[in-house]
Amino acid sequence: MHDLDHLVAQSMNMKEIASDEEVSDTEDDDLLAELHGLSEESEAVVSREPTPPTSHSVLAIVNDRVDNYQLGLASARSMNDGSKVRRLERGLKTLQSQAKQLNAGKMIAEDDIPPAIVIRTTEPPPSEPIEEEPLPPPPVFEPTVSTSTEQQPMELFEANTVTSVANGSVMTKLSEEDQEVHNMLMMRRNQYKTAAVQAKHNADETAARRLYRTAKQFDVVIRALEEGKPVDLTQMPPSPPGMADVVPVASERMQGSSSPEQNKSKLFHAPESASTVLEALQQRLAKYEATSQAAKEEGSSSKARRMGRIVKQYQSAIKAYKAKQPINFDDLPCPPGFPPIPGNRPKASPTEPLPPPPPLTIKDDSPVQPSTPQVSSASRAESQALFLQERQLQFKKAALIAKKNGDLALARNYLRLAKGFDQMIQASHSGLPVDMSQVPPPPGSSSVGHLEFIPANENGVQLGDRDEAYKKLEQDLIQQIRTCTSNADHFTKLGDVTSATRFDKMGQNSRKDLAALKNAFKHGDPVPRFHYETRSFTLVQSCTDLGDNSLEIQIIRGINLCLPSGYSSKDLDTYVKYEFPYPNDEPQKGESDICKHTNNPEYNQCFKLDINRKSRAFLRLLKSNKFIKGEIYYKRGFLKSDKLLGTANVKLLPLETQCEIHDSFDLMDGRKSIGGKLEMKIRVRHPFISKQVEEVKERWLVIDNFERKLQPPQQNQMRQKSPNRTNTSLESSDSASPPLASTYVSMEVLKYERQMLDQQILRYKGKLTPNEEEAMKHKSELLTQRVEETRDALRKGGVATLKIYADAIEKTQNVYLQEARSLVQTGNRVKAQTIMTKKKLVEREVEAIRAKLPS
Repeated sequence: MHDLDHLVAQSMNMKEIASDEEVSDTEDDDLLAELHGLSEESEAVVSREPTPPTSHSVLAIVNDRVDNYQLGLASARSMNDGSKVRRLERGLKTLQSQAKQLNAGKMIAEDDIPPAIVIRTTEPPPSEPIEEEPLPPPPVFEPTVSTSTEQQPMELFEANTVTSVANGSVMTKLSEEDQEVHNMLMMRRNQYKTAAVQAKHNADETAARRLYRTAKQFDVVIRALEEGKPVDLTQMPPSPPGMADVVPVASERMQGSSSPEQNKSKLFHAPESASTVLEALQQRLAKYEATSQAAKEEGSSSKARRMGRIVKQYQSAIKAYKAKQPINFDDLPCPPGFPPIPGNRPKASPTEPLPPPPPLTIKDDSPVQPSTPQVSSASRAESQALFLQERQLQFKKAALIAKKNGDLALARNYLRLAKGFDQMIQASHSGLPVDMSQVPPPPGSSSVGHLEFIPANENGVQLGDRDEAYKKLEQDLIQQIRTCTSNADHFTKLGDVTSATRFDKMGQNSRKDLAALKNAFKHGDPVPRFHYETRSFTLVQSCTDLGDNSLEIQIIRGINLCLPSGYSSKDLDTYVKYEFPYPNDEPQKGESDICKHTNNPEYNQCFKLDINRKSRAFLRLLKSNKFIKGEIYYKRGFLKSDKLLGTANVKLLPLETQCEIHDSFDLMDGRKSIGGKLEMKIRVRHPFISKQVEEVKERWLVIDNFERKLQPPQQNQMRQKSPNRTNTSLESSDSASPPLASTYVSMEVLKYERQMLDQQILRYKGKLTPNEEEAMKHKSELLTQRVEETRDALRKGGVATLKIYADAIEKTQNVYLQEARSLVQTGNRVKAQTIMTKKKLVEREVEAIRAKLPS
């Protein structure tokens, strides 16, 4: 056995490890020294007397505690826990001082060493290990501590193990089952050591190091077994290749051991897990009531009062739960050992006792398929980079369009702006801050254009209803584009890329609708189908033109100032002095220009002042009801000093929740109102305490679809040739065009459109403005009137007119068919079905007319 240990130590010489290999914690000089100190052969485990700690062991404990406190300090800083950071810094300084004393050869009392701390990570609990059959070569395993909520780092476990050994924990006498497990672990450890020596002789350095690490991890598990701690052998690796496997004889005992939760429940006599929230609350209420009663019987008045307060909390929670009100379960204390409330994830409480030590798990260290991590949302920098790339692509497309249109100057300008995005995108990818207020607006957003209405009827026929409808739609779309542009620019300056992108897309949709509306009007198409929606937008109000540490005062005007005795309004020359009470030792002051010859002066002047949001003195200034003083002075003449007319005070407290104060303030003389007002506006970039979020509702125009005017190509030519008809009949003149030659619309189609329009009026009744509802009713009346005029013309015209009418509407069938096919190709099947319905109505009407006409 002694020779085997020496061979293992030689094979694991740290000098032979390449510089680029990963060196684990088990490959340091201390572990090699421990390896040389192993006994020559495995003996029966006997109880050992605790030995006093040496300076070397105490130094190891102190060094481990230093690492422990450094990890805890980093964790506390990441969670912004200021008190814990300061406490850990004090403990770390103590440990570092003790380490210096030990290195200098001085002795310190072990009781003076700060205790180890528990580090809670914010990472999600690891996924359950998947039990798989181990594959050769044998994987390396390591002991881990499996807790009910989080997996502690390996370094903490090793630190605790070293501490327990250094403190001289007494090895318990092993039972028969534990002795069998102990012998099996010793045998498996020796097998891995032998395999490491063989791999070293075969010049396989990688396998030798892996096998040696596995053998060293057996020592930790064996030591835990000797100290009476439970161990879990379900994930123990098999014997190395070429070695006889050892069956874990005590696996049933280890697997059948109760979980920490069950042990804790039995320890504190907790009831079984409740099936409902109400049952869990009642269980806890009964527990605390019993504890309160027991405290009263024992005479512990403070404990009884404390339990009484908790009982009242649970009574209020049960009452709120029955009333279906929200409950914050985290505020309710949980009795020790009680299972969590159903549907509520328990959080670790510092007042709860620590669970009993969990069993050690021997886990494979072989590379396994990692669980698929959840896709996290894009970071702020990634969102900004994506937004900048999309905006750059918009400018490049605009440059290409301008080049195709022959506007080379505009194309060069767009291309220059697109190139300017490169530095911003590169900075965003590098994690550097990007000033989103400098991002240019999308191309074409500065102006929305104007719709020029061209008369569709060249004969001078006024289309008043159609013109008004198109103008109203145009105005609404232009207003929507302006709203989207201003909101997108506002959110871009705030750095809210998501909201800016959303308004950009809404603005692009409105621009497309406006372009389609222009095209439809110029081609004489009927008014498109549309409806209005009420859309709610959450807007964060901010004055983006100001800096974070700037405050702006605008002195706008004086309103009906009181006249001093002996003065008229033409004699009054006034100006305003302001005073901002920050900083306290030197308040910021200034004055406006003089406004002459009026008691309603217009000052319209702006002043920017410096503030410090992070200063405690400034925050106290806001809480102390301080105000900005605006004093109006008037000129009294040559060699006379100016005199105070009145003072207006603007309180700063509303700036905690608002970014702008705009109001007219009464002029005062002390506490007396003297008449007149001073209008002022105070602006900051953001409110000082909370954001100013407003819910804005907009009436939003949505165009459903556009309808083409169904006319044969020759219609415009026939319309130009057809003269205005008087009382000439068709039979008397063949050269004159028939009265319906310029219509080509089926009466059945007109009835169908009127029916659909009436249904739309009923559907949106109460949601339309009176003007819109009146316009739709007027359009329905026009359709009815057109049907009656067509019917009267057919009755007066006779058979010849009826034939011309039938031929005219029959030609529209092909137009309907072509339009339906194009709609199907674009995916608009609902509109295509409506067009096919009109085509069928025309077919039936033509068949009915042909049947009545003489052959």
